[in-house]
Amino acid sequence: MNRRLWVQLSLAFSAVVLFAAFVILLIVLLINNTGVQRYFLLSNLRAPGGAVYELEEYYRQNGSWDGVEALIEDMGARWPGITLTDADGNVVYSWRSGNPEPEGSQFLEMLPIVTEGETRGYLNVTRVVRGLVDSDSWALLRLASRVMVLVAVVGGGVGIVFGVYVSRRLAAPLNRLAEAAKDIGAHNFNRRVELRGSAEMIELARAFNEMASALEESERIRRNLIADVAHELRTPLTVLQGNLRAILDDVYPLSKAEIANLYDETRLLSRLINDLHELSLLEAGRLPLDIQPDVDLGCLVEDTAATFRPVAEGRGVHLSVEVEQDIPPIRADAQRLSQVLHNLLNNALRHTPEGGSISVALARDDDSLVLTVSDTGEGIPEEHL
Repeated sequence: MNRRLWVQLSLAFSAVVLFAAFVILLIVLLINNTGVQRYFLLSNLRAPGGAVYELEEYYRQNGSWDGVEALIEDMGARWPGITLTDADGNVVYSWRSGNPEPEGSQFLEMLPIVTEGETRGYLNVTRVVRGLVDSDSWALLRLASRVMVLVAVVGGGVGIVFGVYVSRRLAAPLNRLAEAAKDIGAHNFNRRVELRGSAEMIELARAFNEMASALEESERIRRNLIADVAHELRTPLTVLQGNLRAILDDVYPLSKAEIANLYDETRLLSRLINDLHELSLLEAGRLPLDIQPDVDLGCLVEDTAATFRPVAEGRGVHLSVEVEQDIPPIRADAQRLSQVLHNLLNNALRHTPEGGSISVALARDDDSLVLTVSDTGEGIPEEHL
């Protein structure tokens, strides 16, 4: 079975349309076979020259129903299934049986026969058959039935075609979204979808475009990070290779000082590799955190700043620390916080010229704590923010 959405919607629309057409057609046929036929029958019986008219004339001329059998027999040839009763409801004559006892169930209709303002009897119709309706009425009835059938068939066909059209229109935005998702899966992150369709589809397309933009930006950052890391790794590797080559060629003596330089380069490589490992854990949401319930953030800030103060003084940079009193302990990973602060201070020292200043501040802000590291360096270009 085809599981495409527009096919399933088309089948659902078609089923509803066909069911509605079937019900309408059934109702029309029932009306034609009962109500319309009954209307034509009664109109024919009441019309001048009809059975009621002839019986009224007979009673007006004879003053009673004596000898009415011949007239009833003649009427029966034109309107089968009629019965004549007197004003009290007693059967006078039944065409069906030829005797005063009617056959069948209750009468379908009782038409009064009135002369001089008094009811003289009733013409009773026991059933509605084709013979009770004249040929012209039957022709009109057949024409009406055919028109109704034609309307049901044409309306059902138009409804099905319209249902298929609407189904395809409803499914088209989802198809476009599926194609765009395939492109995103193929790392074509610049793919976007048009904001068309219903309000829900427009909102879905907008969310998809925002997701694609975020993925594109993440991919750009990832590529830049790989390029930066490759550049950072290349430098210590080049130094190591050059120095080792020089030692092998007896350009540099194999001294402890030279080994110490090479050791420093290997530490730099280890730090870069550790940074890459932590970045991969962070992106995967698996970076381990050692949360402690009572970390003294004030002491952590002062201790970290103290380790950088000699370096700052050696570069002619003033490092100041301002911590508010009564800073409460917090739940945090002290090692990760220290790592963050180290990174911020390293960057500040790297980009602050001699004679500049770096300030570290820890302050309360309602029910939060705000840690700020600011410097007088050249700052970050706006396009990199």
